[in-house]
Amino acid sequence: MKITFKNGEKIPSVDIYNLEGQKITIESFLGKPQLFIFLRHLMCLSCQEHLHQVKAHLHDFKAKNMEIRVFSFADVNSLKQHQAHFQWPFPLYANPDRSLYRAFKLKKGSFTQIFHPKAVIKQFFYTLKGQKLKKPIQDIYQLGGDFLINAKGEVVFEHRSQHPEDRPSWQRLLKI
Repeated sequence: MKITFKNGEKIPSVDIYNLEGQKITIESFLGKPQLFIFLRHLMCLSCQEHLHQVKAHLHDFKAKNMEIRVFSFADVNSLKQHQAHFQWPFPLYANPDRSLYRAFKLKKGSFTQIFHPKAVIKQFFYTLKGQKLKKPIQDIYQLGGDFLINAKGEVVFEHRSQHPEDRPSWQRLLKI
């Protein structure tokens, strides 16, 4: 079974890696509803905030029998360190060649998208809350996204971020 967009386009099988460095395919996730969250880069404060919100409502996602999967284009070792620091309650997967990002049509943003006024202001407020801006070691121009896939592998919701703060709320993700 392949993951399919609403227009019938199928997601090609691409290699991703779990935190143990084992190669797996996204088709192995099918059979249950899935929320795929694509990160921008590991130091992205808005991505971390988004994951914190999803984590805070994990019981609501579990009540819908939904699995949450988080993807990064970081290498396995960097992603493993990230997970050791944050202890996210959902699995993280590495896709260093970004083939899965391309399959889901996640693009790189322009300078004006990445430094969108809303994003800059929000970053300022994150630092006021005590979050530290760290120098990113990955591509800051990669945009993220969120996708809901039903048990049959059909993409029933797709959100491709237009700037760093452009993420659907956890409430919106649960309504679909």
